[in-house]
Amino acid sequence: MAMETGIYRDMYLIETDVNEIETTLEKTNIKGILLVDFQNGNVVFDCDTYHLELNCDSIETAENSNIIAAFEIHQSYVFSKCAPILIEENS
Repeated sequence: MAMETGIYRDMYLIETDVNEIETTLEKTNIKGILLVDFQNGNVVFDCDTYHLELNCDSIETAENSNIIAAFEIHQSYVFSKCAPILIEENS
């Protein structure tokens, strides 16, 4: 039986190919609430920095839904329960 909807709290946006957001990810962790409608292919990510509403071509889950990847036509987003490790550049 496939999941239809899910609410995931404290999810981190860990990767995207959207330049503006990717630049922010290089400097800080972005954590928020992820609402996923698997049946209709809709994803909403809400946090202090961004409110993203995505109409996805596909949504994939891994590691018991601890990682969720959402794909639009020309954009992708990967969310995780684990915060990414930020590596500071040496000046």
